[in-house]
Amino acid sequence: MCFKCISKSFDSLTSEPLFIEAHRKSRVADFLVYYITLNEKFIIYNLGQDDLTCSINGIVCMWNNQGDVAICNPFTREHIFLPNPSMEKIITSSLTCCSLGFDPTIKKFIVLKVCLVIDNSLSYWIFTIGVDKSWRKAYINIPNFFHKRKESVCIDGFSYFINFFGPRNIVAFSVRDEKIIRTIILPDEIIRGNYQN
Repeated sequence: MCFKCISKSFDSLTSEPLFIEAHRKSRVADFLVYYITLNEKFIIYNLGQDDLTCSINGIVCMWNNQGDVAICNPFTREHIFLPNPSMEKIITSSLTCCSLGFDPTIKKFIVLKVCLVIDNSLSYWIFTIGVDKSWRKAYINIPNFFHKRKESVCIDGFSYFINFFGPRNIVAFSVRDEKIIRTIILPDEIIRGNYQN
């Protein structure tokens, strides 16, 4: 965005969620993602906005199993790396999954991180973007709650997940209250049919 450097007021305008949402709705949803392989060849993927994992209102969340989490805004070409949890809070994870949640009434983005740790226990962490300086422990009242990255969606301030390890049900998580508010039992036909997304 070339006019970000014109003045501070332009910069603050282009960072406003309402401006970003209005611009996002008026432009083409496709963009390019580049991936560099070890032999330095470029592979280009053209991903539609709806094909991205963990994306809300143009904000993208990316992570790895080493605990690194990045929040990117392709529109403004800005990104931040969230701090790693301290080692006393979390031991090395063998599997991590993050989900991005957004509450449109209070304009709050959160990242919910679920980690399967070496001893096969699960730990849950929350980070509020723009507010928190470190991860906070989340208390999930469903035993063995874990979701796969493509089995979640956020609608009007509620994130919905399909539980992967426990009973196969839909879990509704309130972004504003930062807690699970209900579970929805999946019909037997869907469970037996092994449906995805």
